[in-house]
Formats: sequence, C-alpha cells, structure tokens
Amino acid sequence: MNKTIKKLGLLLVLIMNIFFMEETVNAKNGSALTVVLNVGQQFDTLSNTYKDEDLKGEYCILAKDNSYPLPENMKGGKFNFELQGKNHNRKLEFVFEQEGLYEYTIEQISLERQNYSFDKKVYNIFIDVERLGEKLVAQVIVKNNLNEKVTNLIFNNSYNNEKAVFSKADKLPKTGIATNTKLFGIIFLGFGGILFIVNYAHTKRRGL
Repeated sequence: MNKTIKKLGLLLVLIMNIFFMEETVNAKNGSALTVVLNVGQQFDTLSNTYKDEDLKGEYCILAKDNSYPLPENMKGGKFNFELQGKNHNRKLEFVFEQEGLYEYTIEQISLERQNYSFDKKVYNIFIDVERLGEKLVAQVIVKNNLNEKVTNLIFNNSYNNEKAVFSKADKLPKTGIATNTKLFGIIFLGFGGILFIVNYAHTKRRGL
C-alpha cells in the first residue's frame, strides 16, 4: 500500500513540474533523464530604435557541486550563456543518470554599462531526481531572492536608448561671443581701413 502511494505521489510531482521539465529521455540503458529549464530575459526600451545586439544579457549557472550535470555537457560546475533580444527564451537541458538532490543557482553577470539597468536577482534551483520503476523522474523547485517559489526564470532588464533632440538655438553657445563674431569682424575691418586712410594721407602730405 505504501509503495503504491509513493508511486502515485511521484506521478503527481511529475505532472506538477510540467513548466520546468518538458520530457524524459531514456538512454540505451533506460536510466537517463533530461530536464529542460526555460530561461528568459525581457528588455524594456524607451523607443524602438535598437538592434538585437544592443539587448544582450550574460548569465551564469553555478552548481553546488562540480560533479553535477550542466547544459551542453559542460564540466567544472559552471555554465555561462547569453540571451539576446527584447524577449528571448532559451531551453537548457540537464541530463541526469542517477538519483539525488541537485542544487544550482542562476544569475546575470552582465557588466554595468551606461544607459543600462540589469536584473540582479539570483534564482535557486533544486532538482530532486528519484527512481520510479525503471525510469528516473524529477521534482523541480525554483526560488527567488525572497525564498519564494516561482514558475518562471525571467530576468527583467532595461535600456534607455532615447536620444535627445536639440534645436539650432540649443546648439549655439550661451556666452553670446560666437553670435557677435561677424559684428566684431566688421568693426575690426572698418577700424583698420580708417587707419590705412589716415596713414596714407599723412605719408602723401609729407611727400609734398
């Protein structure tokens, strides 16, 4: 009776985690399990004048133990990846071959840049792998910074790409000197002309 209840409980857990685990993939020996996590980013912008490469975020998954599985069969307990675009989601696959509780964190590691604001939240991921008959099943729990359970792995960023528009009057210097350049030039030329005439007249008179 207890075994039957436990099996039903594991089946219920499997159904409840449909948001995180898309499918179970059996290896040749029938003992491997693939868990797919969907990670996304959203970029808020002030205008639509941007390129996808302007909206790039860098992220990192850290495993509590270096031996834990990582996407793309990465080793060493760390997996870095990028998301690019206003709304971009990526599926990350974890392949488990044995039972156990696997713990990870995922966070954004984008460098600070002018006009950008990056989401600094850290998600904690718990993947509890158990055996149900001949297959492995997993319960996936994700918690945010407040230790609250969440169903979406989303990072919210923003990019202030609005360019200020200046009128010609705004572009002129505020000192007023540049606006009077022509006037100063006319006065200088006029004064020089007067000096030339006076000097010429004086020279001609002495010659007489």
